[in-house]
Amino acid sequence: MKIAIVTANYGGIDDVFVPRNQTIPFDYFCFDKDINHKDFPKSGTNRQKGKWVKLNLFNILPNVYDYIVWMDGTVHITSSNFLEYIEDMCHYSDIGAVLHPERATLAEEYDYLLKNAKEPYLEARYKDYDWASEIMTLSDRLGAKLYNPRLFVLKNTQKARDFMEYWIFCIALTTDFDQTQFSVT
Repeated sequence: MKIAIVTANYGGIDDVFVPRNQTIPFDYFCFDKDINHKDFPKSGTNRQKGKWVKLNLFNILPNVYDYIVWMDGTVHITSSNFLEYIEDMCHYSDIGAVLHPERATLAEEYDYLLKNAKEPYLEARYKDYDWASEIMTLSDRLGAKLYNPRLFVLKNTQKARDFMEYWIFCIALTTDFDQTQFSVT
């Protein structure tokens, strides 16, 4: 079995934690420079470049991995058995994700974002973002469970590939905030 752990850190916004050694071998990719891919954005913010990598994992990695683990740069893997857990968790699933640890629904997430928009972490990523328009667009789905796509796993299946394509489509239509769309896709 081949596993890739992938992150991106354009512009050095995050302090990236390199995964510790695991009981299962893996390849690690940290994208922090422009890559040679026909669809890679030649302009745009560092955040947009990192998001492009996150959304195009199947398109930029060689098609040799059974599982792709995405983790934002701030995710810190502390267990050497993490990939064993991932393998067990995703054995019968095409996508693995965790619920948000602090908020249960999209409505709670938007409330948090609106109340805390001036915090340095959020302001660096979403300055001048039009949350009100996005909330209106998703108003019929605000009760959806909130997943946290800072860490997710994709099995190399057509179902997971289709999910990623649909996620990209939903983001292109409604938002720059991938977390909300992960939850409703």
